[in-house]
Amino acid sequence: MTATPDMTVVVCSHNGGRTLAACVAALAQLDERERFQIVIVDDGSTDATGAIADASDFEVIHLSPNGGLSAARNAGIHAARAPLIAFTDDDCVPPPTWAVQHRDAWRTMPSDVTCLGGQVRAAATDSLNRRYVAWREPLRPIPIDISHGATFVQRIVRYVRGPEKFTSSEGQQPVASVVGANMSYRAEALAHIGGFNPTRTFSGDETWVSRQLRDAFGSHTVVCHPDIVMRHDFDVNFSDTLRRSFQYGIGSGRDAVLRTEPISLQPLAGVVALSWLVAPWVWQLPLAFTVLLPWLLHVDAISEIRRTRSALLFPYMVVAEEALNNVGWFVGVWRTLRQRARR
Repeated sequence: MTATPDMTVVVCSHNGGRTLAACVAALAQLDERERFQIVIVDDGSTDATGAIADASDFEVIHLSPNGGLSAARNAGIHAARAPLIAFTDDDCVPPPTWAVQHRDAWRTMPSDVTCLGGQVRAAATDSLNRRYVAWREPLRPIPIDISHGATFVQRIVRYVRGPEKFTSSEGQQPVASVVGANMSYRAEALAHIGGFNPTRTFSGDETWVSRQLRDAFGSHTVVCHPDIVMRHDFDVNFSDTLRRSFQYGIGSGRDAVLRTEPISLQPLAGVVALSWLVAPWVWQLPLAFTVLLPWLLHVDAISEIRRTRSALLFPYMVVAEEALNNVGWFVGVWRTLRQRARR
């Protein structure tokens, strides 16, 4: 590798022994591998993560104790020698072209762009949960119209319109936030804002950084490039999707307090629950809402039925996922308010 690599790739892992080996193997096969510095941060793992990292040919940082994702990413930033720093997750399988795509895309970017993100796709569809997330695509860049300052009504309109589908025909475009599994930054821009926020120990740290960059350099300086795709090894169990949704909800609730943003609860599960509270004595009405509303808002699941019978469950899995997200949101608000009261 050259003394000054084209880009530094950082992978942070905490007890990622199940998936890290596949990620490491894929990174070793990157095109023009010698042009990239690869850093693995073992964030206080207690499983085989450290051994897997040490067996690679990459630079390894061992942190103890576990400090959380943001602190681990900051350790990777500190070790970076390149002017560009890319991040992916330990449960991702980067295609051979991934790092080259990021680097080459930066060469076409205006000088004021600070962050470049791509899209995330499921690496496999061999279980109900993996088929669900392949359809749902939960890890998406956040559209620009849901940036800080969007009203509650605007967020509801965005929800009804459905998730943003970023397509190659539209080209690169500004977004409110990128996805942590597939993102890169100008190192000097990260230094300007002080890196990631180490008080954020799970979920949403890339959203926080995107906001800091947009506030400091302009609303158009965080960009999505639809052609840069990362393959994500989602868990086979739906319980993992529910766990993630709950944790993301906690992060959103915390942000609602700290950043005084409008309520951004995902409304489907709430509307279903409300129908049972409003008319408990007429069971047919809330039952009809429960059965029909998910399909009315997710008609795109119909086309999936031709591919897999599992799609019959997808709209109801959305209800469960959003219900856990909403519960997490209230937990995040409650915890943050308690922390404030103790100060």
